[in-house]
Amino acid sequence: MEVEVSRRAKDGKMQAQMVYETTVDEGACSSTVFLMLAGALDKPTNFVSQGLRTIFHAPAPAGSKLEIVNTTVAFDGRTV
Repeated sequence: MEVEVSRRAKDGKMQAQMVYETTVDEGACSSTVFLMLAGALDKPTNFVSQGLRTIFHAPAPAGSKLEIVNTTVAFDGRTV
């Protein structure tokens, strides 16, 4: 797993990115990167993501291994 918290070059806002491998099952969750950034910024961590922008290249049957690249796009006063 790779984890990075940094400032975006275009606007100076904090962002987080996590790259990890997972096995496909029916209960996938995308909130991990938000929890990581919230912890780094001393914000509350009791929430889930409100939206996903997902790009599928091909269907992944249960049991497949996927590399997930999860990057925050917004994390401000309206979010937390």
